[in-house]
Amino acid sequence: MNKTKKLAACIVLVLSIVLFAATGCSSKTAISADDFSAAANEAGYSVSDITGQYVEDAGSASIKIIGFDEGGIHVEFFEMDTAERANEVYASSVDTIKAQKSGSEVSSEVNGKYSKYSSTFDGIYHIAELVGTTVVYANCDKADAETLDGLMESIGY
Repeated sequence: MNKTKKLAACIVLVLSIVLFAATGCSSKTAISADDFSAAANEAGYSVSDITGQYVEDAGSASIKIIGFDEGGIHVEFFEMDTAERANEVYASSVDTIKAQKSGSEVSSEVNGKYSKYSSTFDGIYHIAELVGTTVVYANCDKADAETLDGLMESIGY
């Protein structure tokens, strides 16, 4: 292969990697609370509607909040009516995590309509994820982090 072909192949490879990195992370799509419930049920968790714990008049709001607390894993899924409300819930979830203590392992990612904050401290793994108008707040023992991350991956988060 001559130098020009090698250079062209390298440029194509680098551009492909950059294009994948730029679009791969931003391709997350928000799912509904019903879809989350189905995925959690399939994984063996019993999901409950907990909207009333957060919204005083849950019947009049177009907000749905569901969650479970089983096997050492606690998850709350918020389906909000606007991106602004979802951002507020996400910010509150991150503040809740930060208020615990500063984590020994902290990760933060923001990409378009997707944000994720995670921290591990005192053996507890915490995550907050924002995708579109949905938010997931969850925590578990560090030993169960792979299980929790697997559930999040199964829903595309």
